[in-house]
Amino acid sequence: MTKRIELTIIEENISAVAELLEEEAPLTCTALWQALEIPIVHKGIHAMWTGCEIMVEIPSENYRFDPLTVPLENATIYPLPGDLMWAYFPDHVERGFPRAIWDFIIMYGPDSNVNCALGTLPANVWAHITENLPSFASGCRSLLVEGMKTFRICRLE
Repeated sequence: MTKRIELTIIEENISAVAELLEEEAPLTCTALWQALEIPIVHKGIHAMWTGCEIMVEIPSENYRFDPLTVPLENATIYPLPGDLMWAYFPDHVERGFPRAIWDFIIMYGPDSNVNCALGTLPANVWAHITENLPSFASGCRSLLVEGMKTFRICRLE
């Protein structure tokens, strides 16, 4: 049976369901499933350079794996609407990151690419939203005007 997760924008009371892509990204799926042993609850922010992207930094209480053991797999710089992606940015002060970033990425619309101020950075596509993407995307779009909102991401079992 395919593993699934639920993503909720708390302030909007809008949820979507995503299915893990275990065949395409087995190590990433295993790692993120471990991270979701407890739900991720954290503020999401709209990306500035990459298009229809929400970035939710994974909080330290969800660090359940070594990010250096997750290789690039099923990686792209041209994600599709509904793709969930994973990227890890080590502590590189010279690149604008004063600490490591565990980035849970939600691509909610078209015309997106993973290009940023740091250059082109491929990220692993490890899950895809299969239920309620249009409403969820509308909620994600509201972050452009209204600012950060709280996301809850949890396993569906």
